[in-house]
Amino acid sequence: MSKNNIKNIIIIAVVILLFIIALSGLWFYFYGDRNNTDEYGHSIIGLNKQKSLLEDKSVLNIYFPDDMKLGVHKVEIKRIFDSLELGKASVREFFSYYTSLNSTVLSGNVEILGIYYGADNMLYINLSRDLIRNFHGDAVDEYMFLRSLYMTVSSHIEVTDIKLLVDSHEISSLAGHYDLSHPLKHLFVNE
Repeated sequence: MSKNNIKNIIIIAVVILLFIIALSGLWFYFYGDRNNTDEYGHSIIGLNKQKSLLEDKSVLNIYFPDDMKLGVHKVEIKRIFDSLELGKASVREFFSYYTSLNSTVLSGNVEILGIYYGADNMLYINLSRDLIRNFHGDAVDEYMFLRSLYMTVSSHIEVTDIKLLVDSHEISSLAGHYDLSHPLKHLFVNE
């Protein structure tokens, strides 16, 4: 065999090898690994990762009176991305935990009538009249209750301040000890 024939055979072998590699790549691209795709060809692995992120859990810090300071109780909930829904969940969990812990101070359920932002990024929490009817605390209990509620909500969503409403109306006080005609933050400024 001459040098030219060997050169031609090598070139033909390389071309055939490249052709086989290209065909293999095309076959795997169109037909290979069908177990990891749905009927539309989307990667199931990617969808499962997205699904697990969306179903992930969040931890709410629920503040409560512990002697003359605040303790923290952690509650795991399904992750919530909407800030108002997160605020509502934190208020709901706060009342649930608080009534189980301090049933002599706050007995019975308090219904959340609504939570919304004002134009000034202040959060308005509208509660049922049951809050006033079921609250049986002294000045310390009232202060610690308001501080616990404020800390619970403000630690989860961004607000400039929090204003409590009862049956969609402003209230002057919860139990007669603290002025609630203003937002809650003014009670805790010096801390």
